[in-house]
Amino acid sequence: MIKGVSLCTKSTLTSSMNTAKLSPADKRFIRKEMTVVAQTSLEKKRIIPDILVGQDLIDKFLLRDQPCVSLPSGLILTPTIFDVAISRRTLSVQGKHHQDTQKSTDHTKEQHKQDIKNLYELKSLGIKLIQESDEELVLKLM
Repeated sequence: MIKGVSLCTKSTLTSSMNTAKLSPADKRFIRKEMTVVAQTSLEKKRIIPDILVGQDLIDKFLLRDQPCVSLPSGLILTPTIFDVAISRRTLSVQGKHHQDTQKSTDHTKEQHKQDIKNLYELKSLGIKLIQESDEELVLKLM
């Protein structure tokens, strides 16, 4: 349980996305180790996330006392309070690897702009982007 976290609900915050594409060796490894992953299937499929967790809460949901595990394909299994998340490594910077969530989206620019606007607009809290320039400012911050 995460204490002190408020939840704001909206019908849809993001467009659909694909779950991680696991290699046959990855699937065998996960089944052999009986690892429970957060995604509902080991097959790649299109989903709309049930919950979006802000980057500011990452330390609240990662289980830092449990090790991350590399899959044969290079994908990473990261223990979280929501079961194990599948992520990937980004490019190496000066010999250090940075972890990034596995994502694959097919957004048009307008869909992407609407997703960003939905994330920043919380009408229930009275936060609404009024002018187009406000929206452009938000996009620049991303």
